[in-house]
Amino acid sequence: MQLDNAYLPRRFWQFFWDVDAGALAERHLTFIAERLLVLGDTEAVRWLLAAMPREDLRALVRSSRRLDPKTRAFWRALMDEPETAP
Repeated sequence: MQLDNAYLPRRFWQFFWDVDAGALAERHLTFIAERLLVLGDTEAVRWLLAAMPREDLRALVRSSRRLDPKTRAFWRALMDEPETAP
């Protein structure tokens, strides 16, 4: 998994109060994505959706053990929707 923009913008550090957000690196991408899927606000989720390839996000939602059942169901419903033409 990789983020197209591998750094975590400072404005999202508030979601990582229990760790040194400035020290999060590429090896923490799964943790960053999981935390933002669970706790992120609209801006954080938009950043994540723009930064992370959709297939990687789908795989994360399917396999993560850190997502609670409600969060997993929410994201699976969103991710499994058929693509619609613009």
